[in-house]
Amino acid sequence: MMKPIIQSFGLTFILFLLSGCTIAHTPAQLITPPALPKQDQQLWNAIQSDIPESAQLISPRGGLRDQTIFQEDLDLDGSDEAVIFYTEQSFSPYIHFAIYDYTEDDWNSMVHKQLEGYELDYFNFMPTDANKLSLVVGLAQGEGQTKQLHMYNMNQEGKKEIFSTHYSNILLDDLTQDGVTDMTIITLDRLNSAQAALYQWNDSKSVEKLSELSLDPYVNGYINAIAGKVSKNKRGIWLDAQVGAHSGTSYLLTYEEGHLLNVFEDLNHIQTTSPYPMESKDINGDGIIEMGYKIAPHGQEYAMVDTPWIDVYGQWDGDNGLIEVQRSYFQGEFIIVFPSLWPEDVTILEEDKSVTIHNQDQHTLMEIIWTPKERWEEKEQYEIVAKTTDYIYEMNRDYIQHKDHFKLWMETL
Repeated sequence: MMKPIIQSFGLTFILFLLSGCTIAHTPAQLITPPALPKQDQQLWNAIQSDIPESAQLISPRGGLRDQTIFQEDLDLDGSDEAVIFYTEQSFSPYIHFAIYDYTEDDWNSMVHKQLEGYELDYFNFMPTDANKLSLVVGLAQGEGQTKQLHMYNMNQEGKKEIFSTHYSNILLDDLTQDGVTDMTIITLDRLNSAQAALYQWNDSKSVEKLSELSLDPYVNGYINAIAGKVSKNKRGIWLDAQVGAHSGTSYLLTYEEGHLLNVFEDLNHIQTTSPYPMESKDINGDGIIEMGYKIAPHGQEYAMVDTPWIDVYGQWDGDNGLIEVQRSYFQGEFIIVFPSLWPEDVTILEEDKSVTIHNQDQHTLMEIIWTPKERWEEKEQYEIVAKTTDYIYEMNRDYIQHKDHFKLWMETL
């Protein structure tokens, strides 16, 4: 697997450069940075003097997100390179990237490239020739438009494009589990075609397609794609899609005997379909990605919009099923993670600023109330479990043993 590839610029530099998911600070605005280590300051000076005064440093939406400067020894010559991306004006149809090389005790501009695209959709490094790092750059032309991937190697002459294709999603992992990073490209031409293609750098020093798999093109789009461990001994990809007016379905892709496999295809994805789409994630922190779906509480037949949905996360069992690992209820401001001893059949009563969960016999399992801060008064039967800017959240003391199962939504991000 690929080693961690972002080297720290020092905490002050990171805080100085990063103020959100997309960075839009001009060099002129950042002319007086905090004191930095010498090499970091030299790099920043080189960037300031090299790019236009109106340039805005930008960070990618996917891959190595929340960064604007990426530092790594790309060509394994013992000297670091630094990569930046910037635009020269708002809504510009071009994105620029530059590479700087640290030689002779200073940073020097090495490569400048202008690419067509309104948005830096993706950026990452991928080990290729002799474990040298290639640049994987994904550019978007606009919402709903085709995205274009460019892959570059570094050589003595600078950069060389070694691969290019259109895509909807890019994922770097080791699906083949051979110790070599591979790249999965998901493409969707809605209502016409959809594919997943697996690529790897080969001994002929080129990007080789190992396998391709057709997917269902009758989806509205992919809301999430995540690669990693999908069971104790298997790596794969969970691909979450929106279908129809509001529903969701998830596809599990693995690599078996030289081919990509759509695990639940033969079962028509019955187990991986949900009334609303959910994003797959490692919900319980065990290092394995779980798939999420929604179910209605026992016996509660309401309209879709009025149903107090229960979120269920299941882990692939390695065959054709899911093993449930967690249930929870999401109110909008908070989440209640169900204790493992609770029964499966529960009902959820939503009232004005209160939620009560019962078992089948209508015995209460948990009760939460919340009050605007300016109107709050202490109540003997209730204990405060959380506070926000506007509200105070309390739990009935009869069920306070479960207070660790209550979390504000912001705390889970």
